[in-house]
Amino acid sequence: MRNGIKIPELNAKVKLYGSPSWIVLTISKDDLTNDLSKKEISKLTDDDMSRIAEKLGKSLMDAYWISLSVIVEDYKNGKKD
Repeated sequence: MRNGIKIPELNAKVKLYGSPSWIVLTISKDDLTNDLSKKEISKLTDDDMSRIAEKLGKSLMDAYWISLSVIVEDYKNGKKD
C-alpha cells in the first residue's frame, strides 16, 4: 500500500515503483532488461527505481495531455475516427 492506495502486484516477486494513481506509471526491474544488463539492474536501488519511474511518469503524462488535446481538437473539427 502506497499513500493509502493499494497497487496490485503482478506477483510476490515483482515490485512496482511510481505513482499509485496511475498504474501505467509504475515499473519493475524486469522492465529494464532490454536496456540494462542483469548486473546493472541488480545495482539499482529503490531510490534509483523511483527516480526512473518518476521521469517515465512525467514523460507519459506529457504525451497523454498532448495526445488528448490533438484528439479533442480533431473531434471538435468533425474527425471522429
